[in-house]
Amino acid sequence: MDILHEAILQNRKVRFQYCRWNMKKQLVPRKDEPYTVSPWSMTWSNENYYLVGVYEQEDGSQEVRHFRVDKMMKTEILDQPREGKKEFDSFDLTAFAKRTFNMYGGRNVNVRMKCKDELAGVIIDRFGKETMLFPGEDGYFSVDVDIAVSPQFFGWLTGVGEGIQIVEPEDVKEGIQKVPGENPEGLRASGSAAGMK
Repeated sequence: MDILHEAILQNRKVRFQYCRWNMKKQLVPRKDEPYTVSPWSMTWSNENYYLVGVYEQEDGSQEVRHFRVDKMMKTEILDQPREGKKEFDSFDLTAFAKRTFNMYGGRNVNVRMKCKDELAGVIIDRFGKETMLFPGEDGYFSVDVDIAVSPQFFGWLTGVGEGIQIVEPEDVKEGIQKVPGENPEGLRASGSAAGMK
């Protein structure tokens, strides 16, 4: 991790192999080519350190991504200045972490959910006090939140238990219906969130 802090202080890019676990519980490179990233911040989430920076994709485009530090191998500092200052001058790391659900990235979309009133605390804990809750009927409220749609998001919904329905968009609604234990309405078919308020 020291080399990443050093790169940030020196305003330099880094290059590394980014790895994944295989079935033998071995860390192996995700691809043959190393990743080149302009490092801008380090953050701690779900008991892991992450590097947040501007990733240079193979087609030449750039995007903000996060990388788990313990899965970065053969890291080296390049003699190239960082890029992405404009993006990070207005970058909200806290909002980024909330949106990515424990740092599992995904497609960013606005999702409308219908929730039981007793889950208001769960929503506020997850998305913050500034989140607007819109009272509905029959003991439900609705909420619009920006999230990164990913297996981690669906896992969070499963962990919450009964009482949340995805209203829109349709592709996210269809995604949650494919999760084991879901009923056709997109509500939790079993479990309880009583202990998560």
